[in-house]
Formats: sequence, C-alpha cells, structure tokens
Amino acid sequence: MIDRKNKVKNLYTKFERNVCENWNSFRDQRVLLAVSGGLDSVVLFHLSLKLAKKYSVRFGVIHINHNLRPAAGQEAEFVARLCGKYQIAYYLETLDPGSIIKGISIEAWGRTERYTAFQKIADQQGYNFIATAHHLNDHVETVLMHIGDGCGIDGLKGIRTQIGAIVRPLLPFSGAEIRDFARENKIDWMEDPSNHELRFRRNRYRHEIVAPWLEAENGLLKAVNFLSSRAVEMDELIAFSAEKIADQVIRSSAGESITLVADSLKSLPVLLQVGLIRKIADTSDQSWRRHRWNNLIDFIKNATTGRFLELTDGWVILRNREDFILTLDNTDQYQVKVKPGTDTHCGNYILKWREVQAVKQFTDTPWSEYIDASFLKGKTLILRNWLPGDHFRPLGMGGTKKISDLLIDARVDRFQKAKQLILEADNEIIWVCGRRLSDLVKITSATKSFVELTIERYVGE
Repeated sequence: MIDRKNKVKNLYTKFERNVCENWNSFRDQRVLLAVSGGLDSVVLFHLSLKLAKKYSVRFGVIHINHNLRPAAGQEAEFVARLCGKYQIAYYLETLDPGSIIKGISIEAWGRTERYTAFQKIADQQGYNFIATAHHLNDHVETVLMHIGDGCGIDGLKGIRTQIGAIVRPLLPFSGAEIRDFARENKIDWMEDPSNHELRFRRNRYRHEIVAPWLEAENGLLKAVNFLSSRAVEMDELIAFSAEKIADQVIRSSAGESITLVADSLKSLPVLLQVGLIRKIADTSDQSWRRHRWNNLIDFIKNATTGRFLELTDGWVILRNREDFILTLDNTDQYQVKVKPGTDTHCGNYILKWREVQAVKQFTDTPWSEYIDASFLKGKTLILRNWLPGDHFRPLGMGGTKKISDLLIDARVDRFQKAKQLILEADNEIIWVCGRRLSDLVKITSATKSFVELTIERYVGE
C-alpha cells in the first residue's frame, strides 16, 4: 500500500516533468483542455489546475456533446459545474448525429467532429495548445490496432505526443496510475457505459485483447511503448537519410511535379525508396497500411512506361521511360472565355494580353508569342484544356496535326498532358500554350495589328 501511495503522490511530479520537458513553452500560454467528464480527462483537469498556479498557464475547457446517449446532457452539466467550481472558462459544442455520412463509422465521425470543434474554439478564443487525455493504454491499443490493419513501421509509432497544437500530457502514464490518483485524491468522474460496448473496435481491443494480456504479462505496456519509441527513431532515421540522398535521386523539380531517376531510386534500400517518396509527397505523418507499402514497392520494381499509381491526398507516381514522376494530380477541366485586352485566369495559370505597335524581336520562350490580331477580330476566344480529337495547323506546316500527336512527339508525360491548355478562336485552335503556335495567326509582312500573348503560372494573393 505504501508503494501505491508513493506512486500516487509522485504522479503530479512526473506529470509536471513531462510537460516541462516536452512543452516548455506552456508558461504564460493559453491551453484548451478537452474534458469529457470521464476519469482520464477529469484527472487531466485537476493536474492542470496545479500546473496553472505554478506556471501562470491559463486554461479553458471544451466539452463535446455527441448527442448519442441519454446521459450526454448530464455529462455536459457535470463538466460545467466542475469548471464553475474552479472558475475555469467553459465551452460546450453540441454535435448532430444526423450529419453522419453513410459508410462512415460513428467512431470516425466523432473523432473528426471533435477535433474540428477543438480547433474552432481554440482559434476563436485564442488558445495556443489543445490538450487531450490520451494515456499509455490508449497508445498501446492504437499500436495493436495498427498492427491488425497490417501497418508499416510508421503505424507502430501509435499516438503522437504532439501534432501541431494538439498535445497529450498524460501519454506516459498508465490507466491504472491515473485511476489510483483519482481515488487517492477523492476525485469524482462520470462513467461512460459505451466504453464497455464491444461493437466499438477500440473497446474490443481494450477488453478482449489488452486486458487479458496485461493479466498474463504486466510488462506489456512498457514493451509496446519501447517498440513504439524505436519505430519513431527508425522513422526519423529514414526521413534524415531520405533528405541526405534526395539530390542524388531527384532529376528535376517544377512546382508540384518532381522527377526521380529510376535507376538511382531502385538502387536504394527498400525502406529508403518508400521513405523518399513519402517525404516528397508529404505523407510521412500518415499511417500506411500493408497494401500501400506493397503496392508502391511492387510499382517501383516492376512498373513499365505509362503505368501510374495513386498514393494519398492526390499524389500520383508515374513511370516515364528512365524516370519516375511524382505529382499532385489536382487537375480539373477548365474552360473560360477570354476578353480581348484583359488578363484571363484559368486554373493555376493566367493568360496575359498586350497589344503592341510592332514586333522588333521575337521572344525565345515558348510561353510568350506574338500573333496577328486581325485573325481574332469578331471571334469568340476560349482558353481550355485540350481534349482527345483536338487538332490544329502548326506554324510552318501545310496540314493539320492532332494535339495528342504533338504531345507524344514532345515526350510530354501523362500529368503535363492533363494540364495542357489551348487557346481557340471560333473553334479554331490558335495556340497550344507553351508549345506551338498555329499557322493561322502567324505574323507576315502584311500584318498591321499585333498582340503579345503570355501564359504564366498563377500563385494567387
């Protein structure tokens, strides 16, 4: 019993040390606590009260009413009274279960809505951090669920100590330590009966896997946490190594398109191949399931020219002859009317129109062309993406040529093809933007009016 009491007595000391080591900027900051009214979040509340006095931390509390259980209103009232007793700012957000989209689980819906609400209140009220009450048991459950999903190394990292403004001060502590602290300090909390409903996946892991395992092996939490820490270190090593060798593998980079030398990439160890691509695609904080790892490794090893693979968040990798091309494939079909004499925005590009008196010297960039303005008089001008079947009369040629053949001859990859713009006048293509002008608008000795057309990438305000 003495040992148990000492552990309880030392919990705040360990909590304070953990906060100071990981979030030394807490002093004089504003922190929003997510308090459900359950054991873990109420203990976080009481530990934070002590921290507030010593470090001049200003706390507020947010409670989310999911409207899923009859007792939800009572829990909101419990947290409101708790905040009132200690004069802590209290924010209540009520969710609408009717907004759940078919195919989305209640758990996933609740998690997304909670964090959205947390960030909304933090932004509105000026809080610097958002603290949740996740602890070591939650972390172990998450790691085991990721293993069940067939995760890669990144999945073994489990719950992160901090992601942006979200912090988890209780993460090093077990559920048993937290419960002992509450009992010893006579702290009241509300039990959520849904925590025992086995229809929820986390509850099944908690009660049917972790609990029996802890009875058989009380070192489980430390063992999984040790494994998780090594996974974090391994992930950091892969990211560090990927950054060091990136220049040896990247052939070129233009905007959201990165070209990798295929032979150089394939010569790397498999973990570095995947690590480099995930770093470029900025998905290193996302947990990849087994099929994503296997699909990418197989693609790098066996893909032939023209094959592509969708990664995550719109990123796609294409095998293109001697290269792999990574791009953010966010192409939409655009079609905008061009008003002569004005600049026209089209997707991520802007068409600039400038009338000139004469052409003293032609430009040496394909993104800027001089044309005979008389051809455009009275015609409707459209700037759009090219479509299969489009053809035009290339400058200097007597006949017509398909746009698709022009792009193939220029060895344009799939992604750039999708983004290719053309300018047409009354359905006649006069410019394959950045590539070839039409013979219809060429400048001759008889030309009397001139227009300079320029295509530039539009960054925005």
